[in-house]
Amino acid sequence: RFAVHPPPLLEIDVTMLQFKALLIMFAVTAETDSGGPRISDLARWLNVTTATASTLVERLVDRGLVERREDPLDRRQHRCRPSSAGQQLVVRFFEATRSQSRELLSVLDEDELQTVLDAAKILIAAAARYRAAAGIDPDAECPVTEEALRRSQHVLAASIESNALQNP
Repeated sequence: RFAVHPPPLLEIDVTMLQFKALLIMFAVTAETDSGGPRISDLARWLNVTTATASTLVERLVDRGLVERREDPLDRRQHRCRPSSAGQQLVVRFFEATRSQSRELLSVLDEDELQTVLDAAKILIAAAARYRAAAGIDPDAECPVTEEALRRSQHVLAASIESNALQNP
């Protein structure tokens, strides 16, 4: 399958930076009712200038993937969030990735699946230690990372459960 079907990201007609921005907006918008992140926050999270983030958002607005509005609390700031089309693009990517992951995990036995889950937990703990060593509060949430980890753990747990049901 992997040799026949391209990875899901190749089917999405946006740049990597645009997709990262969409992921951040998707995660932040899902977590809060704030109307999405401010462009200045998006710039900081993407490690680009505010001008670059603004241009990036403008291109996504032009393509109908993002909505941009004035921040009602500070008219100098703008907030951005994925449009319906932008949300569909992100969801389609996650669904395709989950499908590929399920297919790959389906060939593993229960012990191998448990090993993958244990390894994922080790990586999560290592990421927390890494963040702490970098002076980042290890308990501070990163919306994109937290959402990705939640989805990954869900896929692994579902695969283990499915395997257990198929092979009692």
